[in-house]
Amino acid sequence: DLGVKVKFSRFRTWGVDGRWYSNSNVKTFELWGSNAPSPDGSFDGWTKFGEYEVVKPSGLPMGDLSNDDIATALEGDEQIVPLSAPAVRYIRVNVLSTFVSPPNAKTGGSWMTELRFWGKVEETF
Repeated sequence: DLGVKVKFSRFRTWGVDGRWYSNSNVKTFELWGSNAPSPDGSFDGWTKFGEYEVVKPSGLPMGDLSNDDIATALEGDEQIVPLSAPAVRYIRVNVLSTFVSPPNAKTGGSWMTELRFWGKVEETF
């Protein structure tokens, strides 16, 4: 609950410092928004903004980091929200995979240390 209705333009994500592009840092995920989410936890009332991927700039194997990888991880991985996405009060992240867990893995954990959004406040409550 953001406490305000926002029309997003972009956002950045950060993984756990020193473990970038490895372990349980989020690799692929969906971003959803709503103004009236279902209280039962379902996706009823949610609009999918998009599916996103954290891309390791160098493409080096897990555990190997280039200076560009480190610089990108420190500034955060920037993602764009489509212009067609509605202004919303609530956001939801649905993790699809991590750097060690493939999509649809039956078990596993994930982490993302920070999400930072940019946009325009449309309505305050």
